[in-house]
Amino acid sequence: MRYHINAITNKKQRREIYYSQESYRTLAEKYSISLATIYNWKHYSLPIKEEDRFTDRAYGPRTTYYALSQYEQDLICGLRKIEWISLDDLIINLNPLIPVLTRSNTYRTLKRNRLNRKPKEKREIGTFKKYDPGYIHMDVFYLPKLNGKKAYVFVAVDRTTKMIFLEVYQKKTKESALDFLKKSIAFFPFKIHRILTDNGREFTLKGFKNKYGKKVKLKKEHIFTSHCHKNKINHKTTKIKHPWTNGQVERLNGILEEQTIKKYYYQNHQEIYVHLKNIQTNWNYFKRHKTLNLKTIPQVLQEWHIKKPEIFRVQPKLHCSQNGET
Repeated sequence: MRYHINAITNKKQRREIYYSQESYRTLAEKYSISLATIYNWKHYSLPIKEEDRFTDRAYGPRTTYYALSQYEQDLICGLRKIEWISLDDLIINLNPLIPVLTRSNTYRTLKRNRLNRKPKEKREIGTFKKYDPGYIHMDVFYLPKLNGKKAYVFVAVDRTTKMIFLEVYQKKTKESALDFLKKSIAFFPFKIHRILTDNGREFTLKGFKNKYGKKVKLKKEHIFTSHCHKNKINHKTTKIKHPWTNGQVERLNGILEEQTIKKYYYQNHQEIYVHLKNIQTNWNYFKRHKTLNLKTIPQVLQEWHIKKPEIFRVQPKLHCSQNGET
């Protein structure tokens, strides 16, 4: 409810005044207002509806006068909706038809009709297609340089169960990626059937450019992709310059960075590695995930094992072992 700028009583007080049997003077002293105000709310006749009886009347002018007629305003709004041209172009096009048209009254007309800004086009947000466990998202993020050495974290997350696996390497090479792939296959209790990565040289030769910057189609196959084929894994890559298509692992990278290098100081990469592994163990065995209906990953794995035991290499365990593997 909007109150008049000079109002000194609220809706509840006005209702009490209207239905009260006390004298005007007693009510005026009770609410610290004048007798005239008491009289006004006692005999307030407009409007008739009960819910609107105690509201303030509009304190603006009863009649609003515009520089442009209704027809001229409709013409401006109609042209704006059709082409969404700029304000200046709108004035140039309509000035021969409407001589009194100015930048000011044109803008006020557009704003009054909520056409002063072009509505943003809403991008359709797609949903992940449902797969059985075994659709792995992979990515790499950098660690800070310590003791003059670089390091990289290779991360894998299962789309369905949210189970994660990570390793730290000194170099971001195809050999590191291949080693991480082999360890990932051995780590996850289910069979991996798809892997999604970006187009980094450690993962793929897609979009390879020679020293002159030209794309070249290579006959040889990347060792990462080759090992995927040997293990009957479909290796897919994201569309170039579309990192959000691999959003699950991108968000996981952000979470890992927020809980480690952005929060704590480390003496060496080994300390970061130990901390990351502790996070991995907690994530995989103890954390209740909102996306899994507040279940732990082992509980979800057990449900999948009962439903489809053929997709598993080994039977999933409810508790982690000493080395943190299933």
